[in-house]
Amino acid sequence: RDMIVNGSLPKMDMMRNVPLGFDATTELQMVSYMIIITYKIANMFGVYNVNFAAALMPVLLFLLTIIVFFLFVREIFNSEDKKSRIKANIIALISTFFMITIPSFLSRTVAGIPEKESVAFFFMFASFYLILKAWKSKKTINYIIFSVLSGIATALMGLTWGAVTYIYVT
Repeated sequence: RDMIVNGSLPKMDMMRNVPLGFDATTELQMVSYMIIITYKIANMFGVYNVNFAAALMPVLLFLLTIIVFFLFVREIFNSEDKKSRIKANIIALISTFFMITIPSFLSRTVAGIPEKESVAFFFMFASFYLILKAWKSKKTINYIIFSVLSGIATALMGLTWGAVTYIYVT
């Protein structure tokens, strides 16, 4: 609610880690912004409150995550010939199906619980996909564009969750 009223997060969130509070400038910033983005999108279709947007946000990001994951896996196995593209699509579909049905992944993206993982998974797979697209680019301009976009996705992952180091290590 502070973001809707004031336009930004307070430096210290006194509702977390009581009585010391939580420094909101270090981590989890992007989760709050994604809830507000979901709130604004939801209110294009009706009148909804912030709690509804917070409950809906993990589901929307889950949908975006599975799309980006599909594109990422397809890009890993994609090649120039048509037969390879068909195989890449099949592998990506099977991989995406497994990711969708894994209980440990589902519990982090369930509706009603605005956790950082649903946001982080989207930015992590987007970053991996864009890094791979940049790596495979033959034109310098495409290489630069995909590299900058992967850097942005990595930075947004860093604003979401400290597990951004997974991207760096990979």
